[in-house]
Amino acid sequence: MPAGRGDAHARPRRDDAGAARGSRSIKSLGPDTGRELIISSPGGIFEAFIAEVTQAMAQASPDKPADFRGIAGKYGIEFLE
Repeated sequence: MPAGRGDAHARPRRDDAGAARGSRSIKSLGPDTGRELIISSPGGIFEAFIAEVTQAMAQASPDKPADFRGIAGKYGIEFLE
């Protein structure tokens, strides 16, 4: 869905039939940097993910980096390439 400066888009969690929606991605096609505000509901899940990532980063080393994708999977979060 194309969006310009100042445009907003809301994406419901479920489609019209009540089925969970799949993944999504955002790509800035112009020369400007894009910004995205994500609201996660219900509260608590994303916060728990961030807390665990923060702890993993504090314990990480160059030999053993934090496993962001593994932690994300525990919370139903997937990073796309």
